[in-house]
Amino acid sequence: MKALNSKIAKLWTTTVGGIGAVVLIASMVLIVGAFMTNAAAGESWQPAGTLGAIGLCIGATMVSVGVLGRSVVTKSGLR
Repeated sequence: MKALNSKIAKLWTTTVGGIGAVVLIASMVLIVGAFMTNAAAGESWQPAGTLGAIGLCIGATMVSVGVLGRSVVTKSGLR
């Protein structure tokens, strides 16, 4: 049972950290897109910038949860 818990914990932390990294990359693309808008052409930076900021918060949280989870798993002996 301990081996199964170890595999599940390792999969969970890897998945959460991976998804968080993807969200961070997508958020950075949105923020870069927000800076590239042309106000003279009637484009607004607000939708991309707002979604990018929200994504950065969510992605950073997920990456930190993945890292902390992996740290807890290795310290608890579920390697």
